[in-house]
Amino acid sequence: MERVKERVGTTPVNVRIRDVTSGLASQAAFMECMDLRYFKTIATLEYRLISPQDILLLLGPHFSSQAANVKQFIILSPRKHVNLRAWNMAQLLGPSPNIESIRLDGLGVAVFEGLTTLPSLRRLRILNMEAPGLPRFLAQHSQLQELVIRGKRFDMEQFAQDIVLPGLTLMTIDSVNGFPWDRVSTPVLRNVETDDDSDSARAFLCRHSSIHTLRYLTPLNELGFKDIAKSMVNLRSLLIGGSIDGLFKEIDPNVPFPPFPKLKKLALNQLFTPPISLEDFEQLLKIRCLPREPSDTNKTHRILDLGISLRKIELNSVPWCQSALLAHVPQTVTGYNKVNCTIWLKIPN
Repeated sequence: MERVKERVGTTPVNVRIRDVTSGLASQAAFMECMDLRYFKTIATLEYRLISPQDILLLLGPHFSSQAANVKQFIILSPRKHVNLRAWNMAQLLGPSPNIESIRLDGLGVAVFEGLTTLPSLRRLRILNMEAPGLPRFLAQHSQLQELVIRGKRFDMEQFAQDIVLPGLTLMTIDSVNGFPWDRVSTPVLRNVETDDDSDSARAFLCRHSSIHTLRYLTPLNELGFKDIAKSMVNLRSLLIGGSIDGLFKEIDPNVPFPPFPKLKKLALNQLFTPPISLEDFEQLLKIRCLPREPSDTNKTHRILDLGISLRKIELNSVPWCQSALLAHVPQTVTGYNKVNCTIWLKIPN
């Protein structure tokens, strides 16, 4: 480590510590094993813990003082479902004026209370864990640019204060109960991913016309489709499932047709719905994707990337795969897992 210190000098380094043993009984022994004191400037500090309870070895001033100048902080444990008493983020970070990014994954219950404001924080990712006090923390960090909350155990408490994030451009809210959509304002939001099919989540999307990319991970009904088609006119990229007829049919005189006039990339999630028919598929291609005749007055952008997710068992049997319109459209298949896949069509200019 002395030689490493001499060679590194003050150059910012990325430190990744993997599979730390649970056999270290004290924080002092843990820190001695890490040897963080040798590095003057740490750009990224990543811990991969064997067990979530090893996070307890990082609590207190012994660690927070050595990690005070870290810019990107990552702690994760692959063992998600382990009972672990609540622990406080204030004990982990202490004063961290330079921290720009935090990612925590599978670490039980992290309490976001009593924590000193982190003036440089731009990216926050909380995955597969609980975080009491997080809404208040968000309200105190208006400089956030990215927010990702994902995990089936995540329940957010009631919060009566407005959360204004004027610089937030990316947000993922997935498997979260009670996210305060009605209280959140993000005027320059560009990229959203969510599986929340509540009225309040949809209302949030509809009042943020700045959104360019939307991944809606839960099937939409016809009413939900109409709501976003009326409001989200600036979408460039869309993943959607459920009711998709409005993409290639006029379903309501109050809904502009074709909807999403700036759309260039479309992904259809057909994993939980009947496959799109051959007739509807060809109608979609003709109206939204294929090159148009010079006399066509349709001013909407053409969709150049079209993806359809389906079960692999259906890969060679869905009727739309037999369409003659696909003769000159390059296709690739990407796999999500052993069961599902996505067929991507690259539409020629």
